[in-house]
Amino acid sequence: TYYFQPDEQTFIIASDEPTLRRSIAAGREGASTTKWSDRWSQVARRDMAAVFNTSLTRGFGLNTVAREMRMAQSLPPEFFMAMSSLWQQPDYIVAELMATDQLLLRIISQTRSAEQAQDVEQATAAVLSLSRSLISYGRQQAAQGGAEQNLSLLQTLDIADETLENAVIARNDNQVGVMLTVAPDRTQRLTSLLLPLGLATQQAAARTHGSNNLKQLAIALHNYHDTYKAFPSAVQLGPKDTPRSWRVTILPFLGESRLYDQYRQDEPWNSENNMKVLDQMPDIFRAPADKASSTNSSYFTFEGEHTAFGNPRAPRSGFRDIIDGTSNTLMLVESKRPVPWTKPEDIPFSTEGALPEIGGWHP
Repeated sequence: TYYFQPDEQTFIIASDEPTLRRSIAAGREGASTTKWSDRWSQVARRDMAAVFNTSLTRGFGLNTVAREMRMAQSLPPEFFMAMSSLWQQPDYIVAELMATDQLLLRIISQTRSAEQAQDVEQATAAVLSLSRSLISYGRQQAAQGGAEQNLSLLQTLDIADETLENAVIARNDNQVGVMLTVAPDRTQRLTSLLLPLGLATQQAAARTHGSNNLKQLAIALHNYHDTYKAFPSAVQLGPKDTPRSWRVTILPFLGESRLYDQYRQDEPWNSENNMKVLDQMPDIFRAPADKASSTNSSYFTFEGEHTAFGNPRAPRSGFRDIIDGTSNTLMLVESKRPVPWTKPEDIPFSTEGALPEIGGWHP
C-alpha cells in the first residue's frame, strides 16, 4: 500500500506506486475531473470523509486479502463473498461521517447499472446481518469473562448491534446508500467507553513511532561508523573549534545532505544563518508526542568520560571500544528536554554521579 499526505487533513492511498504517482501529478485540479468529483464536493467538508475508487481494484477480491491476512479462519466465507461484491460492483464509494450530539455515517455506492445496484443492495443487507451475527458471537465470548473490560466491551457491542439493527438501506437507479445512526445518549456512552481505548492506542502508536525514530538514528550512526570507522563525538569541533552537534553531523546519513550543506560549520549553532537550519528540523528528531512546531530535539546521546560519544578532543570511540557489548550499552535515548536540535548539547553522564533523568514523553 502506498500513501501520500498533501496536507494535514488529507490522505491519498493507492494499491500501487504508479497509481499514486498519477494522483499526485494530477493534483487537486485533476481530481475535479473524475466521475466522483461532484459527490466528493458534497461531503469533503464533513467531520470525516473518504472516497474509494473501486474501479481501480476490480478483480482483486477480498477473499485474496483474507488469505493473505489469514483472517478466513475467524470470519465466515459468506462475509468475504458479500464484502467482495460490495467492493467490486461499484465504480466508487463515498463515505461521510457527521458528529454532532449524535453520530451519522452515510455510505454511497455508485454502480454502472440498476442490476449491479440491486446486487450491492443485497450484499449490503447480507454484510449487516452477518456483522450482527459476529457481534452476537462476540457478546457470548465477552460474557464468559466478567472482568470490567469485558463489561465495557459488552456495552460497546450492544450499541454496535443496535446501530446495525436500525441501519437504513436505500437504492435509487444505479446508486445504493446505507445510513447508520448512533443516538445522542448512545453517542455519549460510546465516547466514554472508547476514549480510554483511543488514548491507549494513541500512546502505543507514539511509542512505536518513537522506537522507529531511534532505530533510524541508530542505523545512521552505524553507517557513519562504517564510513569513518568510529562514532561521531556528541560535540564535533569545526573550524576555529566551533562546536557542532552530532545531530547535524549525521544529516547526510539521514538523506538530508542539502540541509547539511546549508549549515555553516565555522559559525555557532545559533548564528543568523544556522538558525534557518534549526527551523527546518527533520521529523526524525521530534518525538511523536511533541508539537509539530517544536524545534527541540527529543533524541540524545550521553556525553562524558567512558561514553561512546564522549570528549570531542579525545580519540573517537568505535565498536571495538564498547567492552560491555552493544546489547548492554545505551546508544541513544528519547527524552523531553528544552534543547534545540542543532545545539551541541546532550545528556551529561558520569560513572561517579547519579544517573541522569531521561524519558518524559510517555506516562
